[in-house]
Amino acid sequence: MEQAYRIWRAFQDRFLARAAAVTLLVCTLLALLEVVRRYGLGTSYEWQQDAVTLFILAAVFLYFGISQRRGAHLNVSLLTGALEALGSGPRRVAEFIKVLATALSLLFMIAVVYWGVPEIEDSLKYGSRSESLAFPMWPFLTALLVGFAFMGVSLFFQVWRGVQGLRGRKVLEDPDEGVAQDPAVEPQVAPERRARLLDLGEVVLVLLEEVDDLVERRVVERECRVPGLSTALE
Repeated sequence: MEQAYRIWRAFQDRFLARAAAVTLLVCTLLALLEVVRRYGLGTSYEWQQDAVTLFILAAVFLYFGISQRRGAHLNVSLLTGALEALGSGPRRVAEFIKVLATALSLLFMIAVVYWGVPEIEDSLKYGSRSESLAFPMWPFLTALLVGFAFMGVSLFFQVWRGVQGLRGRKVLEDPDEGVAQDPAVEPQVAPERRARLLDLGEVVLVLLEEVDDLVERRVVERECRVPGLSTALE
């Protein structure tokens, strides 16, 4: 089980997370390109909006399992937090409730994937397409179910770890999850990586400012070309 969990973590961190990040980056650049084309050149791809929306959603779907493994999904811990503050006995009850909730979530993911397969089959059968008719819908529905399936895998490992924890055994250690769940612990970022992230952020900000200036100039030019346009807009 330990080896399987290490393989699963490596697959998520080395492939899945990077694939989702690249997809999000490409979609963001495509959206910026379309802003320039629409307001700078007066033209736009008819499939651009569908592409940005659907591919961003697909990237988010594929990240479900990673977020679950790191404890990054929203959750309500009022009951378990209150029990943990009462002592060792109630703390054990809180751990049992967490394992039970995780097991129920796993069953729910299995049901969603099972009942979602017919939706993909219907999409293929009837040829469902996006609003622009440029993309078939079944690949994105498949990405949604794959995301739920990956989340189910992470839930399975968490159920196993929780059950073993109730038995007093520590298994499937994941340092990322502990950092994500403890708000008092700040993630450590290497200085070189922090500098690269800051540089990238500055580039993005400059690019956004340039796009905004271009849009403003284009709007002003159109107002000057069409008499009374600014008055009508007001």
